[in-house]
Amino acid sequence: TEKDMKKVLYFEVYIIVGIVTIVNYLLCILLGQLNIKYISELFKSISVVVSVLYFAVMLLIAWLLAKKFNKKLFKNSVRATLKEEK
Repeated sequence: TEKDMKKVLYFEVYIIVGIVTIVNYLLCILLGQLNIKYISELFKSISVVVSVLYFAVMLLIAWLLAKKFNKKLFKNSVRATLKEEK
């Protein structure tokens, strides 16, 4: 059903956003270890609030994209099912 597809799709999107955020922070840590003055200062200036805001914005964008994709996915799957039944 559409509700089940929506739950699975949202779960997948949230997992992907979490993984991307973790990879992003790991890259920031690795780049921060380099002795490039500009990059080190940039990463030191990023606060916890900015990090949480970044994560929230990423979740919002992912949710909006998943919502739009879910409607198209369900519509196409219903069409395919109806074609197979004929």
